[in-house]
Amino acid sequence: MTSYNKKIVRTSSYIEIWEYEKPIFSKGKSILDTNTENKEKAKRRTFDELTPLEQEQRLERMKKTRLEAKWNLLRLVDCNFDDTTSFLT
Repeated sequence: MTSYNKKIVRTSSYIEIWEYEKPIFSKGKSILDTNTENKEKAKRRTFDELTPLEQEQRLERMKKTRLEAKWNLLRLVDCNFDDTTSFLT
């Protein structure tokens, strides 16, 4: 079983280095996988049904997800961009 705790994203104009708090294992089952097998699926609640704390956590998670999607798009454009390319949004 191999593990790592760093991720390097290299593009033509910059290098990103991500360092994770916990190691990520590439083979085998993790402890989290064995714990979720026994859990029952809860019915999904709407935003209005959540508590104020859960609403705040959901908004933060959505904000983080959208920011990650933005960076993924920027990386994709940066990797495929050269002087002869025109990119319009």
